[in-house]
Amino acid sequence: MVKGSQSNDVARNARKATEPSKRGNLRLLQGDRSRKEILDAAARLAAQTSYAATSISEISKACGLPASSIYWHFGSKQGLFAAVLEQGCQGWEAQFGATLAAGRGGQGYLRRWLIASARTMQERPNVLRLLLLLPLEQQETDPVVADVARRVRQGAVEMTRTALDKAIKPALPPHRRDDLAEMIVSYMHGAFLAHLIDPRANDLEKLFERLHDHILVLAEGG
Repeated sequence: MVKGSQSNDVARNARKATEPSKRGNLRLLQGDRSRKEILDAAARLAAQTSYAATSISEISKACGLPASSIYWHFGSKQGLFAAVLEQGCQGWEAQFGATLAAGRGGQGYLRRWLIASARTMQERPNVLRLLLLLPLEQQETDPVVADVARRVRQGAVEMTRTALDKAIKPALPPHRRDDLAEMIVSYMHGAFLAHLIDPRANDLEKLFERLHDHILVLAEGG
């Protein structure tokens, strides 16, 4: 009987020891969930209106969490939208990276990569729209948000360089490849804005098909 009593005590003590850990894990999960709900609401509202027109109180109503929770997670509106850009771009980079890794390069690879990029932009339009339009809304872009925007663009340029290295043989000289990568990213952003303005007249996949043809001409131009 004593042994049984001791065994029960050990089991109870073990349960008690794990309860604080479980409560801590639950708080972490709830915090992550709240953070995601805030980010999703902010991206959705800004895409519908604009960064300037999206207030913390509107985001609070949309996600069902108090404004204090938003400030606790992100510190400010600028911090929130910097996090919106970061999260969205992590998703793009994962998709773009998977597309880069999927092909062996060579003939047809560049076209497949460009079409996959167009589809990614159409599947995740909110963050790219915010990224491109945000500087137009403010006379002086917030430095935190501007830094994120620069890093996002640089990441896109680097992935485009990788795609060119895999697709074009013999390889382009580095300075020509770098100039071409910058041009491609600028074209992509302009095509996306044209698509936003008039989707019927500016089918994104067709625009990227044209881009593919121009890239091959430029690459062969010497």
